[in-house]
Amino acid sequence: MKAAIAAVHLMLVPLVLILNDDPKKPVRYGARTDRWGNERVGTTPVKDWITYQSESAILVKKCDALYSEMKKHIAQDV
Repeated sequence: MKAAIAAVHLMLVPLVLILNDDPKKPVRYGARTDRWGNERVGTTPVKDWITYQSESAILVKKCDALYSEMKKHIAQDV
Protein backbone atom coordinates (compact mmCIF):
# COMPACT_ATOMS: atom_id res chain seq x y z
CA MET A 1 0.00 0.00 0.00
CA LYS A 2 2.83 2.40 0.76
CA ALA A 3 4.19 2.18 -2.79
CA ALA A 4 1.03 3.84 -4.14
CA ILE A 5 1.77 7.10 -2.34
CA ALA A 6 3.72 8.54 -5.30
CA ALA A 7 0.97 7.78 -7.83
CA VAL A 8 -1.77 9.12 -5.56
CA HIS A 9 0.26 12.21 -4.74
CA LEU A 10 0.84 12.98 -8.42
CA MET A 11 -2.86 12.55 -9.19
CA LEU A 12 -3.97 14.93 -6.44
CA VAL A 13 -1.34 17.67 -6.50
CA PRO A 14 -1.86 20.59 -8.91
CA LEU A 15 0.27 20.22 -12.03
CA VAL A 16 2.02 23.53 -11.45
CA LEU A 17 3.56 22.13 -8.25
CA ILE A 18 5.13 19.07 -9.88
CA LEU A 19 6.46 20.57 -13.11
CA ASN A 20 10.22 20.71 -13.29
CA ASP A 21 11.77 24.13 -13.95
CA ASP A 22 14.68 22.66 -15.91
CA PRO A 23 13.54 20.33 -18.74
CA LYS A 24 17.14 19.26 -19.37
CA LYS A 25 17.28 17.71 -15.88
CA PRO A 26 14.03 15.78 -15.43
CA VAL A 27 13.21 13.96 -12.23
CA ARG A 28 11.12 10.89 -11.51
CA TYR A 29 8.83 10.51 -8.55
CA GLY A 30 8.75 7.48 -6.32
CA ALA A 31 7.65 6.18 -2.93
CA ARG A 32 10.09 6.30 -0.06
CA THR A 33 9.95 5.32 3.60
CA ASP A 34 12.14 6.08 6.54
CA ARG A 35 13.35 3.46 9.02
CA TRP A 36 10.08 3.71 10.95
CA GLY A 37 7.94 3.06 7.87
CA ASN A 38 6.68 6.63 7.44
CA GLU A 39 5.98 7.07 3.75
CA ARG A 40 6.74 10.10 1.58
CA VAL A 41 7.20 11.02 -2.05
CA GLY A 42 10.77 11.42 -3.23
CA THR A 43 12.43 12.54 -6.43
CA THR A 44 15.41 11.10 -8.26
CA PRO A 45 17.18 12.66 -11.25
CA VAL A 46 16.79 10.71 -14.49
CA LYS A 47 20.24 9.39 -15.42
CA ASP A 48 21.48 9.69 -19.01
CA TRP A 49 18.47 11.79 -20.02
CA ILE A 50 20.18 13.30 -23.07
CA THR A 51 21.25 9.85 -24.30
CA TYR A 52 17.76 8.35 -24.12
CA GLN A 53 15.60 11.42 -24.75
CA SER A 54 14.47 10.23 -28.19
CA GLU A 55 13.40 6.85 -26.75
CA SER A 56 11.34 8.61 -24.10
CA ALA A 57 9.49 10.57 -26.81
CA ILE A 58 8.57 7.26 -28.47
CA LEU A 59 7.35 5.88 -25.14
CA VAL A 60 5.18 8.96 -24.53
CA LYS A 61 3.62 8.58 -28.00
CA LYS A 62 2.84 4.92 -27.29
CA CYS A 63 1.27 5.81 -23.93
CA ASP A 64 -0.83 8.53 -25.57
CA ALA A 65 -2.02 6.06 -28.23
CA LEU A 66 -2.92 3.51 -25.54
CA TYR A 67 -4.84 6.18 -23.62
CA SER A 68 -6.77 7.15 -26.76
CA GLU A 69 -7.69 3.53 -27.39
CA MET A 70 -8.89 3.11 -23.83
CA LYS A 71 -11.08 6.22 -24.14
CA LYS A 72 -12.64 4.79 -27.32
CA HIS A 73 -13.44 1.48 -25.65
CA ILE A 74 -14.91 3.17 -22.59
CA ALA A 75 -17.06 5.42 -24.78
CA GLN A 76 -18.38 2.36 -26.67
CA ASP A 77 -19.28 0.58 -23.43
CA VAL A 78 -21.31 3.53 -22.10
